[in-house]
Amino acid sequence: LMNQQMAKHSIVKCGVALDIAGDGAEAVSLVERKIKAQKKYDAILMDMMMPVKDGATATREIRLLERDVKIPLRHVIIGLSANVGPTFVTEVRAAGMDGVVSKPFYPKTLRRALLEVRKGEYQGFAEHEPGGGEVPGSSPAGDDEPGGGFVEDR
Repeated sequence: LMNQQMAKHSIVKCGVALDIAGDGAEAVSLVERKIKAQKKYDAILMDMMMPVKDGATATREIRLLERDVKIPLRHVIIGLSANVGPTFVTEVRAAGMDGVVSKPFYPKTLRRALLEVRKGEYQGFAEHEPGGGEVPGSSPAGDDEPGGGFVEDR
């Protein structure tokens, strides 16, 4: 809960609206309502360790919901986890996520990722290819607040 509140405070500074899911099942339900209204979230920040349904399971279910609609709706899903090694990256890619930010993350890192999503410039896993450098969020980037995961809507 504290991580969500800290992340919410940081994201609201970006001028976006957001929905916070308390667990993976609620995250899927929020996305399903958006899809039924023929809308989508600009970005979904998916915590990998959510109760009820973990982030990978929730992401797979969201990807199935997206395939079942007549209009093209594909959400950008960014995984949040403290476990960011190569096995983790393989797991979240297989689940259908577009990228990952390590926890604890720095608000500046998260804001940068969301700005890139908004501009259509988010590269996600391209940053994890050989020579791609550190996992996003894993270096201070001039900010010292850790955060948590949630679903974001503009």
